[in-house]
Amino acid sequence: MTLIEWLVSIVIVLGILMIIVFIPLTMISGFTLTSTSGEHTGYVTATQQTGIIWKTWDVYFKTNTTSTQEDEYCVADSNLVSELQADQQNSKQITIQFAEGMWMMPLWKCSGSDSAIITGIK
Repeated sequence: MTLIEWLVSIVIVLGILMIIVFIPLTMISGFTLTSTSGEHTGYVTATQQTGIIWKTWDVYFKTNTTSTQEDEYCVADSNLVSELQADQQNSKQITIQFAEGMWMMPLWKCSGSDSAIITGIK
């Protein structure tokens, strides 16, 4: 076997191994191809804690209190949850900042959903 044939064989084997490892890891780790961030102004309508080992929070948010559309966000920071719950009790209109990145660990996802994570409150 020549050096070129040997190198081609190694490249093919490494390529196959990368594909075999990459696909399951992306499914398990939560890797996504989309990256979003933005702001949403409205009212917190509900919060609920989820998860058995890694506790996160589902936060339900409406642009208008009379609206039937409700969006779901994820929160992993307990300090943000406290602020959101206080704003919910006071029916205070707030602007949340949210993001969903290229790499989302499963423990940062709420209820196994693909909801964006609240990163801050204005």
